[in-house]
Amino acid sequence: MKPDKRRLSLVLSCLALALGCGPADARKSARAPVPETVAGIVQRLQRELSAEERIALTVARVEAFLTPGEREILGTGHVRFKVNVPVIVTIVRDTSLGDEPFWLKERGFQATGFKTRLSNREFDTWEKAFPAGEIGLGIHNLTGRGLH
Repeated sequence: MKPDKRRLSLVLSCLALALGCGPADARKSARAPVPETVAGIVQRLQRELSAEERIALTVARVEAFLTPGEREILGTGHVRFKVNVPVIVTIVRDTSLGDEPFWLKERGFQATGFKTRLSNREFDTWEKAFPAGEIGLGIHNLTGRGLH
């Protein structure tokens, strides 16, 4: 298989995962307790912020509120998989969900500049090379909006 066909295959596979069509095992978090982490963040927000402060929260303020451990779990624990060779992982992101997830740039993903449309939605792409081993990807946003 030529490298171009391999990249197209990987992009289509990632798009299937992003749209929720991939294998169920790939969408499950093997180690990181994302739901428990989110519940803990909500409890801490309720405990430490007034009702007015919670109403005024923005995505940027929630990101700043996260502890390093919470950032790690939310940035690596949503989708986990293993690869047996070095790979380039391509994230295909629905731009209608707003700003890119905090973990993309933090973890060294680079915007490729490639955009595509599917069912009246625009998607952009981000890539990063990984060695063989386990790879963890994060949540798609902090608002809870849209599907992953």
